[in-house]
Amino acid sequence: MYDAIVVGAGHNGLVAAAYLARAGWKVLVLERRGIVGGACVTEEVFPQPGYRVSTAAYLVSLMQERVVRDLELRRYGYDVLPKDPAYFAPYLDGRHMFMYADQRRTCEELARFSKRDAERYPAYESFIEKAASFIEPMLLEAPPNVPPREPSDLAAVARLGWRLARRSPREIGDLVRMFSASARDILDDWFESDELKLALATDGVIGTNGGPSSPGTAYVLLHHVMGGVGGVRGLWGFLRGGMGALTQALAHSAQAHGADVRTGAEVARIDVRNGRAVGVVLANGDEYRSSRVISNADPRRTFFGLVGRDQLPTEFAAQLDAYRCEGSSFKINLALGELPSYTALPGTTLGPQHRGTTHICASLDALEHAWDDATVARAAARDHHTYGLRRVACAERKTHYVNLRAVRAVSAGVWRVGRPGSQRVRRSCDRPARAIRAEHSRGNRARARPFAARSRNRVWADGRQYFSRRLAPGSTVRATASGRLGTLRDADPRSVPVWLGDSPGWRRDWRTRP
Repeated sequence: MYDAIVVGAGHNGLVAAAYLARAGWKVLVLERRGIVGGACVTEEVFPQPGYRVSTAAYLVSLMQERVVRDLELRRYGYDVLPKDPAYFAPYLDGRHMFMYADQRRTCEELARFSKRDAERYPAYESFIEKAASFIEPMLLEAPPNVPPREPSDLAAVARLGWRLARRSPREIGDLVRMFSASARDILDDWFESDELKLALATDGVIGTNGGPSSPGTAYVLLHHVMGGVGGVRGLWGFLRGGMGALTQALAHSAQAHGADVRTGAEVARIDVRNGRAVGVVLANGDEYRSSRVISNADPRRTFFGLVGRDQLPTEFAAQLDAYRCEGSSFKINLALGELPSYTALPGTTLGPQHRGTTHICASLDALEHAWDDATVARAAARDHHTYGLRRVACAERKTHYVNLRAVRAVSAGVWRVGRPGSQRVRRSCDRPARAIRAEHSRGNRARARPFAARSRNRVWADGRQYFSRRLAPGSTVRATASGRLGTLRDADPRSVPVWLGDSPGWRRDWRTRP
């Protein structure tokens, strides 16, 4: 008999388990996969050993410092490397822009694009700080029921009202606007240069089913700067050892205080009797008992999949049917033979352009049009792509890897999670790599040693998801979802290579874009 059972060993489940274990509870954590971590994992996905990558989540900032201190995560290997420069954007006209952790250096950089924006940027940072300081404390509080059902709800609503009463009418108006307006509305009020607005708007749309002009994206922008690294608000960082280092630290913290963390243990259902959870039943038939079951799965999977609709009140089930949780993002891991050389800032020797994330997008309008394409189930012709470079993935082989993320590369209407080999997935997964064309990169060789050390036109890119190409003029991309090696051929730059059918019986179909 356990005091609590946690279903799923993602970072949220492990945080709950670690706190409960420290409180003296007997805790059992059950994870379906062979490793803990959920979306925060470091894995070997390439055929050659030694290439360990953060396959899903790739940056950290929103991890609450209080949680890091309470659970002593640094003692267990949690070490964040600040992303500085925080932002690098090369442009087709040969210019480039950096944003740094240091505000003074950032303003000096912004002055090259707009002196007015450089002067207003500190005030914008102060504006964001005030809004974030109001919202951040609520992230560690249980939200009250509205309308209130218990005395504790009334007390929570009263505290919120008191905090609002201490704000000026203008500050309250700013808060309301941050919750309801679009990122573009906010940024248009502050700045004039498209380059700066595009840089900041990224935080308003990344992972979000919406464009920079969609209502509500102003809060997404705000949410992404509510964390920080090294005492700098809004700064993100890389975890030493990849994102799996976070969940490994959480697991070790929980285990150090007695939590039982088991992998390869798939929960088939939560056992409910007389309206109360009494334990869980695993896929292999094993049963574990507890009067408290905590689920790290999403609400639909928890209540409809593990509990069962028949166990739920009709009104609650209807509310859950209306629950929406949609995003639009696409991430690929590539192994590179050398660092990228951008036409806007040439050189494969390690420089500031390689230390953070690289953002490629033509303009704020282009980002908006990518969302327009997504709303009609059409893959974006031009999208915003973010690249995070890691030099230490396989240092003994002098190899680098890059995770490539497309904000709107594949719309929800074009790509649904499904079996590998889907023609609709393959039709779209070449788009992110095509964004790094000769106009952005000078002959960069993307390959994974030692497998393709003698062949400059071959590359392994996330063994389970994708292939990319040598980034050279006239090259095209060949993409699959089945994890085999692809080669390159010179072809019409408008050609889109598409794999049809499942491995091993592939057939190639070259399509031409209009």
